[in-house]
Amino acid sequence: MALTPTPPAPRPAAAAGRRARFGLSTAVLLAATTAACLLAGVLATRHHWRKDVTASRRHTLSPRTQRVLGTVAGPHTIIVSADRSRLGRPVTERVADLLSEFTKARPSVRVAWIDTGSSGGGGRASFASLLAELAAAESEEHRAQREALSAAASAVPGIQAGLNAIAQSVAEAGRSLASQQEAMERQAGLLRAVAARLDGAMVVLAESASAAVAGVELPAIDRAQRDAQPALSEAARAAGAVADFALRTATTPGGADPDALRALADRAGAVRDAAAIGADTISRLRPTDALIVARTLEAADAVLVTGPKGTVAIDFGAMFPASDAAPGAPGDALFAGEQLVATALGALNSPASPIVVFVHAELATLLEPSVGGAPTQVARQGFGQLMDRLRLMRFDLAEWPVARSESRPDLSSINPRGDRPVVWVVFGAPSRAALDPKQPALLTDHTERVDRLARAVGSLIESGDNFLLSIEPSDRPAIGDADPVSAPLLALGVRAESARPLLRRESSPSGPLIHTALTLRGGGEAAGDSALGAAVEGLAFALSWTSPLVIDAPPEGVRVSPVLRTSGARDTWGESQWFLLRALEARARRHPFDPLALADPPAPEPTSDLTEPPAGGWTVAATVERTLLGRPQRGVIVGSPAWFDDLRAGASQQIDARRVRLYPGNAELFDGSLFWLAGLDDLVAPGPQVRDTPRIGPMNPAALTTVRWLLIAGLPVGVLLTGLLLRIIRG
Repeated sequence: MALTPTPPAPRPAAAAGRRARFGLSTAVLLAATTAACLLAGVLATRHHWRKDVTASRRHTLSPRTQRVLGTVAGPHTIIVSADRSRLGRPVTERVADLLSEFTKARPSVRVAWIDTGSSGGGGRASFASLLAELAAAESEEHRAQREALSAAASAVPGIQAGLNAIAQSVAEAGRSLASQQEAMERQAGLLRAVAARLDGAMVVLAESASAAVAGVELPAIDRAQRDAQPALSEAARAAGAVADFALRTATTPGGADPDALRALADRAGAVRDAAAIGADTISRLRPTDALIVARTLEAADAVLVTGPKGTVAIDFGAMFPASDAAPGAPGDALFAGEQLVATALGALNSPASPIVVFVHAELATLLEPSVGGAPTQVARQGFGQLMDRLRLMRFDLAEWPVARSESRPDLSSINPRGDRPVVWVVFGAPSRAALDPKQPALLTDHTERVDRLARAVGSLIESGDNFLLSIEPSDRPAIGDADPVSAPLLALGVRAESARPLLRRESSPSGPLIHTALTLRGGGEAAGDSALGAAVEGLAFALSWTSPLVIDAPPEGVRVSPVLRTSGARDTWGESQWFLLRALEARARRHPFDPLALADPPAPEPTSDLTEPPAGGWTVAATVERTLLGRPQRGVIVGSPAWFDDLRAGASQQIDARRVRLYPGNAELFDGSLFWLAGLDDLVAPGPQVRDTPRIGPMNPAALTTVRWLLIAGLPVGVLLTGLLLRIIRG
């Protein structure tokens, strides 16, 4: 039997050496891991990085905001002054995250937090540091203001002496004019009282010149204008009254010594001029940004944006909502905050804010005449969110109610120099569907109002104004007339099929359903090369009673670009016998998105309806550009009458504890149209309000086919290739 030799046992010294080497390598590995973790922690405290992986990109600035930041020139500061403990941690953290995105996207924009509730004086120190920085940038202007206030204060004693002197002269002249002695004695007393009140004005001017806020010297222009200028103006008026009286009396026969009265008029005129110069000097001074910031932050909680061209205040309540109890409020507040800050930055760097004029033929007015363009109660019911959004974007609103006046509104009060862009938003013609056919007077009035709106549209196109026109279906072609509102578009190469709005037929277990509202998505090949089409890429739209637009051969020099097109499905057609459906919908007061279930639903008629969609689908929105009278003209045409009202543009539902807009494209198309028509092409991009909906459009057939083949054949082939590669590697 063969014996197998037994290997010698390891020596104790060799085993101990291996254990030592293993322990040492383990210790080195642990030390390296610990050092790496410590280094990562140190770097994380100094350098922050995060990736927004949400489907709606809710933690990333919108493309429109990023374009606004691209126009920001020079350093800008976003100032937030409030008691952070009272605001609450959640809302403060959200706003802080939002503002940090602005600073990362544009390093010249910085954020300054002033915690007014800080017990250690940190808030006051931050306040003083901020004011010192702002004052340093305006030091020359502050120096000139101090000199002007000091000069005005130095002139006060001379004005006082002059008033007292002419008061004495008036009293003496009164003794030589017995009939006016009592009146002139009263005038002399008034002059002395005015002179006495100048003591307080002199003190105010001196204190205003040397005023300081939080240890920073800031001339108190506001106090000087409030407390000193009225006294100087009163002195100028009193002395001027004496000068005028003396000149009139000197030419009256049988009065006092004419030479003495003329001398009195000269002395009074000199005092008047000195006081008027002082008052005018003070009135011409303008509070600097540093003073505006100081006064605002001293008064209450505030959010300010300041830059080289001025300071803009932001609504604090909108930036920091009082409650987040409602579902979706955090996201809504975040979007609203981004809109507020971006608008303020855009306003500080925009040459002129646009003016929007609503053109309509309704009997009710949309704007209050004396409340700065505030919407009326009627307008707020249908367009309250829209108008609030426009005013938030610093658009001035005006109105042209053609049913009341065919004369264009006078915009000189809000556009005195005529240099601000004006956009005319034309509402769809008033519908006749809800009128009682038994009242011919109402039908006659309706016809007149539609004709007035048509003349207004024609004048806007002929004069080269920029316009946004919405098309209402018209029953005029049914009686052999043309649609008067859309007829002026023929000169631009666009023909609106307003006599045959688009309907969609859908099968259901209870029978066919007729949809009068179309849902579609923007962008893709349907948008062509339109800037507006690119801005609404992938967004969902809902358009009610949509009239297709036919782009005929445009005249020379006119460019027409589609913005939105339907899918071209066979279940959609242009219906010619639509009026009864519209009347039924109007009288039933049903929701515009609800389909109609009819016993005898309409069906396409090849002889009278639009049954064959053109290649690419029907165009339902388009842009027009041309040069007229030496200046560019732009127009946007949408074949739907009420597509931008709050009911359609603001439709939403709750998903995952947040409000999600169902059709964000409606509002985005409206906002983008206004920016494009106003010449603000850089702002034609998706805004923050559309990020509550993932902008993922449907896959086109080619991409869908590719994905299907990858899933069916790609995986098996990939497994086989992987096995083959491993076999080759292993030999």
